[in-house]
Amino acid sequence: MGFISGVVMGLVVGVVIMAGWSRVMQRRSRKRVAKAADIKVLGSLGREDLKKLCGDNFPEWISFPQYEQVKWLNKHLSKLWPFVSQAATAVVKESVEPLLDDYRPPGIKSLKFNKFSLGNVSPKIEGLMFCFSNSLVSRMHRYRYMYQYWADMDT
Repeated sequence: MGFISGVVMGLVVGVVIMAGWSRVMQRRSRKRVAKAADIKVLGSLGREDLKKLCGDNFPEWISFPQYEQVKWLNKHLSKLWPFVSQAATAVVKESVEPLLDDYRPPGIKSLKFNKFSLGNVSPKIEGLMFCFSNSLVSRMHRYRYMYQYWADMDT
């Protein structure tokens, strides 16, 4: 009797698990189809429509296709940013504080930075364009880039 009830219970639990799994997969499939439809609609939008949707946050590589996305550069810049910030702090303190001391008004004993930081958030390069001139007079290579920087410093 115990064996038969164990087999029946195993079958019931198995059917319940399979029914639950089937429902989860159907729900997932519906969500994926809805996302695919949304992405298809976004893919059919033109530049002007995207500008209306994005407003001022419209990346340059979309509005000017000759600009390239440089995700790899942003990734490395975000990793290096703490070190760049420390180095910039040292350079600014060493070079600007003597200038402030030279130009301080009478009656003020000293002008020094209490705290100086570039913040924890690195700038984001939105697009990079490589331009070159192949004239006989001069060969010129230039980079044009678009960037955004929002500081996370407290006021």
